Amino acid sequence: MKNFLYIALDFALTGGCVEKMATVVHHGSYNTINQAYAALPAWIEANGYKIIGSNREVYVIGGNEQENESYVTEVQFPVAKA
Repeated sequence: MKNFLYIALDFALTGGCVEKMATVVHHGSYNTINQAYAALPAWIEANGYKIIGSNREVYVIGGNEQENESYVTEVQFPVAKA
């Protein structure tokens, strides 16, 4: 399994304010992004946070090829202390 970077950041979004976002950066194809979606909620719970809204994905390096291993995707969930 790949290494992930977990962060709880202060964030402000257009159309509303989100105080903290938990994020994980996935390096690899879209076919394996489920690893990030499995790991991040576990980190959120283990670190005393709860998810308070819908997630989003930021495509740092992406495209139309499903199996491109050079892609970098940041998965984010808005969180608050549990």
